[in-house]
Amino acid sequence: MSPAIALDLPANELPCPREVRIWIDQLLVAIEALDLQAVEAMIEMTKQHHLQDLVPNRVGLWRLRNTNPLRRNYQRRELSWLELKSLVCLTCAMASQMNTICGYWSRPSSRCRNKNRSLRTDSKPKL
Repeated sequence: MSPAIALDLPANELPCPREVRIWIDQLLVAIEALDLQAVEAMIEMTKQHHLQDLVPNRVGLWRLRNTNPLRRNYQRRELSWLELKSLVCLTCAMASQMNTICGYWSRPSSRCRNKNRSLRTDSKPKL
């Protein structure tokens, strides 16, 4: 089955730029900082988006991310455009999922309405 990211690839054979490899890895680090189970979720999303050929497991994901030149264990290989697009697809899917969760928790009125609490800030808590 073909990947879900069948987008137009660049006609030339130039590798992915250094800055792009840095940015995508930093986005994935930020997602992992917000969600400790993000790596497992990304591996599950590879199955949903039919990306197992590009990201087969945790080690494959780690190898793709280690093309970031700022990492200590930097692999001196280039990231292909298809590999980059698979990482972008995973990043967007994770960000979308996290945006839904964070959006719910950032609205105090919905949380309080669900728990039948008021939003009064002028009252002091009972000790």
